[in-house]
Amino acid sequence: MNFGLLSTIGNNARQMRRTILMWIVLTVAILLSAKGTSQTNNNEVTDSTNVEEPVAIESTEIVEEAENERERLNIIQQSIQPKASVLEVDSLYKAQKVLVDDETRQARIFLKSNPNKQKVTNIIREWRGYSNQVDSWQGRVKSYVEDLDVHLKTLKFQEKVWDLTLKKAQEDDLPSEVIQSITTTRRDVLDLKQQIEKNYDDFLVQEAALNELKIEIKENIEVLDEFKRSEVYHFFYRRHPPLWSTKFFDKSDDNEGKGALSLDVSGQSIRDYFRKSDSLIDLFVLSIILLSLLMWYLRRSFLKYSFDEENGDLQRAKEVILKRAGPSLIFIIFINALFFFSGMPTLLNNILIFVAIIVAIPVVQPYLYKRFKSILFVIPVFYVLDHIKTYIWFTSSSYRIYLLFEAVMVMVVIYYYVHPYIQTRKMKIGYFGNAIIKSTPLLFILAIVSIVSNLLGFTNLTDITLKICTESAVLTVLFYAVMNLAAGIVTGILHAYFTNKSFFEPRYKLEVELKALMIVRYTVLLIWFIYFLGTIDQLKPISEWLMTWMNEQRTIGTTTFTYGAVFLFLTILTLSFIITSFISIVIEAGALKVLRLPKGVPAAISLVIRYLIIAFGFIIALSALGVNLSQFNLMAGALGLGIGFGLQNIVSNFISGLILVFERPILTGDTVEVNNLLGTVHRIGVRSSNIRTFDGAEVVVPNNSLITNDLINWTLSDNVKRLALSIGTAYGSDPNKVLEILTAEAEKCEYTLEDPKPRALFIEFGESSLNFVLHFWVPYEINLEAKSTVMIGIYNALKEAGIEIPFPQRDVHIKELPDKAEE
Repeated sequence: MNFGLLSTIGNNARQMRRTILMWIVLTVAILLSAKGTSQTNNNEVTDSTNVEEPVAIESTEIVEEAENERERLNIIQQSIQPKASVLEVDSLYKAQKVLVDDETRQARIFLKSNPNKQKVTNIIREWRGYSNQVDSWQGRVKSYVEDLDVHLKTLKFQEKVWDLTLKKAQEDDLPSEVIQSITTTRRDVLDLKQQIEKNYDDFLVQEAALNELKIEIKENIEVLDEFKRSEVYHFFYRRHPPLWSTKFFDKSDDNEGKGALSLDVSGQSIRDYFRKSDSLIDLFVLSIILLSLLMWYLRRSFLKYSFDEENGDLQRAKEVILKRAGPSLIFIIFINALFFFSGMPTLLNNILIFVAIIVAIPVVQPYLYKRFKSILFVIPVFYVLDHIKTYIWFTSSSYRIYLLFEAVMVMVVIYYYVHPYIQTRKMKIGYFGNAIIKSTPLLFILAIVSIVSNLLGFTNLTDITLKICTESAVLTVLFYAVMNLAAGIVTGILHAYFTNKSFFEPRYKLEVELKALMIVRYTVLLIWFIYFLGTIDQLKPISEWLMTWMNEQRTIGTTTFTYGAVFLFLTILTLSFIITSFISIVIEAGALKVLRLPKGVPAAISLVIRYLIIAFGFIIALSALGVNLSQFNLMAGALGLGIGFGLQNIVSNFISGLILVFERPILTGDTVEVNNLLGTVHRIGVRSSNIRTFDGAEVVVPNNSLITNDLINWTLSDNVKRLALSIGTAYGSDPNKVLEILTAEAEKCEYTLEDPKPRALFIEFGESSLNFVLHFWVPYEINLEAKSTVMIGIYNALKEAGIEIPFPQRDVHIKELPDKAEE
């Protein structure tokens, strides 16, 4: 294991946390100080400035202002024309009013028929769909009324202006033509104002009618909810006599059928729903286009850049995008439809879920163990069995026989796929498969409970246990497909992000991808659990209890707080960091390439956006916690004093970091030299930057050092470098021949650039040699390899030509030697 790499990653993470914390503190201090100053200034302005009052137009400007007023009136006249979507609200309201009145009568009859809980849930869903439609219409009308109100205030002001202008013109005895122009303009303003007032009143009445209709719908939903929570629907309430005491051919026993939904009525409600949801359809189509582009981009990224991770989960994520892009995109479309059209009629909702299950099969099946692949074709059957009873007429006795048949089918399927259980449990089929196998005994027990409770007449318990068995399987298939698809999208985004970087550590990339997959799994599991609770009608009571518990005030000493506020504080901070990380990944993955921005600008944009989000997220989180931000003014002043004395270096580095980001003297990936430190810029932070030396060390350099010291950037404008090789040859060698050899060897090297061309020069007569210099240009990243290649070529060429490379020599002249005799 590369412990040095892990240590570097850990140090970077700790440094990033310290930098972010410091940045947040400084930003909050600055913003709070600015807030206090702006509040003071605002108070001063309010005290010294009067509200704008209408004044008469100067006589020299009347003609010009009259012409301008006519143009403004024409613009207002065009803008107050209600759009078709607003005009149709009146007819939609009338039809909806008739429908609601009719459904209210039907609901009263329905509640007397002793329906099962599922049918009550379906009716509530229909009513919530009505409420959503009325909300949409009310929003259209409200927006139009607000626009009218703005224009009305403007025209009332202009009416006063022209009244004053007319009065002043009459007092000044201006020409009759001017007075006539003023009178005409004033009349036009008055006419348009009256027209707007009429529209304003009409649509206010319409808005009030919509509000009354919404209240009526809400009251019906509350009645149905109250009925649903009644004792009749408790799990252990006996709604029917024991099955052996039931009269199967009693025609009066038809209560279960009275709550069935008519397919004709449901089909008509679907047509009405789409007719009233034009805006949602447009947004849905736009979302599909964006998702399709995302899938295309990720698929192209996997094809363009090799993805060689050996981890099975990562390979599965890649295959979902590459090999199953078609089924995945279709699955996304149907899941997206369920999200967009949440208030759709029950029949449409059931159809979309059924098709989504079918489409999910090719997304999920390749990753299941061979023995369990066929179960994917059984689950849609159970979904139909569980929901078809909503649309088919049943007597109480036949309904119970139907439930008995469904429970037996569940037991048969479980037994078929897991028998023998002990051996099946020992199979190595992955964490997901093992979790499913371990849950089958519980499902088998629930199926038995369903049969026994049905026989004894506790059909509420029968319904809930059967629903747990069938709906859990349906949700598991759907969310397993969602998890695979989400894993593919996240892995694709990360792959594009890292492969677009000039340098990245493969081990770090793998670590990030695995962590992202883990987050995806837990997120999908949480959403699955929430949907499961909603499916078995337990989400609302649990959420109500949880909200009550979280909003209950707690006191520690003199401090009062709620768990809900603390949770909201942490959630906002977490979301802020997640959003900033996502923005960083998206921008660095090349999302801004289409804008053709200069190098380094996308990184600057990313940094500014990310830290602004963190700063405002921190402020919003404090507000959610109930902290009064105005109380921080004194602390901000003290912090400013501390900055002046104790935090000078930190602030200096912070400002230097901003200069580096916006002025861009260095960019990530540049090769720089500062303070005898040579390496590649790995990261530019707000307080410090990381430089990776060619020895493999990663050095943290304060940003102030990069700004104040002499900085050499070898790759700022381009990445080429001139190499200069000094060569000496022996006296007596031909200089012209040497120059030819030097130039030829430089040109022969594959790394040498053609422009500028290599250049050899004879520079001096040395003490022991004729000295030459060779200049040639190469890419900076391979300058050492190029230098070595050219020097070896020169040595071989000179040796082959018989030209000697001398070494320093000295001639020693001895004047006389002492005689041996004298010695």
